[in-house]
Amino acid sequence: MRSVVVLLLAATALSGCATQMRDPSFPVLAARETAAVGSMDDAADDPAIWVDRANPEQSRIIGTDKQGGLYVYDLAGRELQFVPAGLVNNVDLRNGFAFGDGAAPIVVASDRDDQTIGIFRFDPATRQLRPAQIAAISSGFPEVYGVCLYRAPNGTTQLIATSALGAVKQWRLEGMGTSVTATQVRRFDLGSIAEGCVADDATGALYIAEENVGIWRLGADPTFGDNRVLIDRTGTGHLTADVEGLAIYAGANGTGYVVASSQGSSQFVLYERREDNAYVGTFSIGANGNVDGVSGTDGIEVSSANLGPDWPGGIMIAQDDENMNPTQPQNFKMVPWRAVEEAIAKMRLK
Repeated sequence: MRSVVVLLLAATALSGCATQMRDPSFPVLAARETAAVGSMDDAADDPAIWVDRANPEQSRIIGTDKQGGLYVYDLAGRELQFVPAGLVNNVDLRNGFAFGDGAAPIVVASDRDDQTIGIFRFDPATRQLRPAQIAAISSGFPEVYGVCLYRAPNGTTQLIATSALGAVKQWRLEGMGTSVTATQVRRFDLGSIAEGCVADDATGALYIAEENVGIWRLGADPTFGDNRVLIDRTGTGHLTADVEGLAIYAGANGTGYVVASSQGSSQFVLYERREDNAYVGTFSIGANGNVDGVSGTDGIEVSSANLGPDWPGGIMIAQDDENMNPTQPQNFKMVPWRAVEEAIAKMRLK
């Protein structure tokens, strides 16, 4: 993907219109960072957050190393577990999935090794992943990219996957004995490479990033087909290709934000969560002491849960393309959401 970004930037420069930050960028500071992944070069990609409702300070971050597997980190950024899992790219989770032997959080990860979506079980008691993969759902894509989950109003858990050619598929998942089965319920085509996606369970909206085009909003219910609205675009909009990670900051009564990674400008773009997803503003993540700033981000995740005194208004996790020491592998930066809220207040006043 970064080779695509480089080619796009080169083409723009040759045309005499260099890529630039077209919107004012309000800086926020990363408070911590996770331990680096084990693979060099383009490796870390996408995070998910499991919230421990009984003991929020013991919540966990799950991050992908797309050259090898899944990491579990605590809120101090310490590595607690590594699970070999193939060339896993994107990851997502939902609580309370009805596995055959009882309910537990389900974790899904797109695997570009065999073009499947790996299904894993998270154990709330140990706060770790079960090492054995539960199932592998065949994507049927030449190259699977993104993955996200949707909890429908009827309680079913549904899986959405995106691809390098722009095809999107959706399945209904069911726990069957010791495995999980998938029934395809929707398929459509965007037309070009798509990766990031996020479903808003409360509002029923599905957002998909078509990397060189922009962000689409659809109904997460598969009966809506491919009817979609482009809420923002690259070039003439507020985004600079590639459009990568997407996340939902869920406030009360449908308030909150849709957050997007504008990889080409190393920025993050905010939209209102409700109504027409109006543009709110743009921010960047800067260095803070020994924690370096964030550039070229792939995947992001946010949570609005109070995760203790260090993260009272929630947290944002962002993959970082390059560590302070370029000889170190990539990692994930951790930002207190209160810092983003302070930036939002400044955006409102500009």
